[in-house]
Amino acid sequence: PNRKRTSASVFGTKLASSTRSSCVWNPVPRGPSPSIEGIPSAEVVAAFGRTTLCCRGPNPVAALKEMGLRPAVLAPEPNTWKELAGAMEALDLAARRVWVQEYGRPHPALCEALRTRGAEVRAVPIYAWQLPEDVAPLAHALDALCDGGADAVAFTSAHQLDNLFEIAEQRGRL
Repeated sequence: PNRKRTSASVFGTKLASSTRSSCVWNPVPRGPSPSIEGIPSAEVVAAFGRTTLCCRGPNPVAALKEMGLRPAVLAPEPNTWKELAGAMEALDLAARRVWVQEYGRPHPALCEALRTRGAEVRAVPIYAWQLPEDVAPLAHALDALCDGGADAVAFTSAHQLDNLFEIAEQRGRL
């Protein structure tokens, strides 16, 4: 979870009070109901309904569907930011507010691609991965890895690798 939610709160407030349509790149994590600090879920859904929703892949599309919403733009496979930017070529972004919802890491290349098309881009870190309070299991795994006690290692996200490197640096094993 993101302990510093200032950007998300600003995003929610501006989205809920928006009178002109905005574009939102929306890699929303799936969950029971959308909420943004201090704004009721129904208002968030209504605000999303007034925007041009642009999704990078199938997960945010499924999350929107659960809310009764559909994206106007969907990036084709392999669903990277480049395909999203390409799919958004059909939109006139000049002087449009585009909120890029980040999913743990900044996306400067996507933001810049949208700015070059005249969009007023704001990046919003909705959540950020952090180290767990108890890093002992990760430190143990790092020691096993460094000492030859692992034949393979699998990472399912870049954040896991970032955390491993952070612990490795703290323990002098980098």
